[in-house]
Amino acid sequence: MDTLARRQVFEPLHMQRSRFTDPPATTDNIAKAHDSDGKPTALPRGWQSFPEQGASGLWTSANDLAAFVAALTASYRGQGKFLPHPFAIDMMTEVSPSWHGLGPRLDGAGQARIFHHGGSNDSYRAWIEGYLETGDGFVILTNGENGAALAKEIRNALSDAIGRGVNPAVRTVALDLREPRYADYAGVFEQDENVPMAQRRALADIFDIPTLEVKVADGEVRVGVAGTKRDGRVLPVSPNRFVSPDIDGLEIEFHRDAFGNVEALSLVLGEARGYYVRRKLATQ
Repeated sequence: MDTLARRQVFEPLHMQRSRFTDPPATTDNIAKAHDSDGKPTALPRGWQSFPEQGASGLWTSANDLAAFVAALTASYRGQGKFLPHPFAIDMMTEVSPSWHGLGPRLDGAGQARIFHHGGSNDSYRAWIEGYLETGDGFVILTNGENGAALAKEIRNALSDAIGRGVNPAVRTVALDLREPRYADYAGVFEQDENVPMAQRRALADIFDIPTLEVKVADGEVRVGVAGTKRDGRVLPVSPNRFVSPDIDGLEIEFHRDAFGNVEALSLVLGEARGYYVRRKLATQ
């Protein structure tokens, strides 16, 4: 794999610090691994190695990865020779029902059209993102178990700096969720399997849960897997729309019928849509 990657990718893009083979044990210029408490781990060497070479074996630098992101973006825009332009267009077009193209995840529209992908190994978290229409992009590399939280904040800051609106800040509103009108959000909701996979898109991958339970108590609305203790708080952005602070971009919208009764809810994640109907009681 290293030989092929070097010939097809690393050398054409001058990625001189990238490899699919482990560095020598005596290497000093390497990001040392840290655990969730910020303490060095994988001692005495100080960095980790994984058997899944294709998925977890790439050693690289931020500059090298940035060259890769830039090459993909330029190929898509017809301004580079790394990939043929038609192939790059196919690569950056969603393959239904997924939110992936031929490899990367895709999001946004217009000048906020992006490709992105994350990496997660023990003690290492990474993120790449490229703006297909403008040529902007960034790379985030961290060397700790909690790196995803740091990478999220860095991504937010960079997205704001780029100013394309692909990852806008979400402003919650102050609602008194103890009011009786919110009590009927509580209940069990079942996924409507008639919604095509092409509309569920990313939700079919990361949120394929057949039955949801909504709980309203102590001024909070919580949504989770029915019949389990797995749930999370959602925050209001309007009287009937909520966002999850745990899953970036996930929105939940409650639907009332003509009589004011909550009969269903929708899940929204970018362009993905899921629909859940309230479970009817046997006596109804």
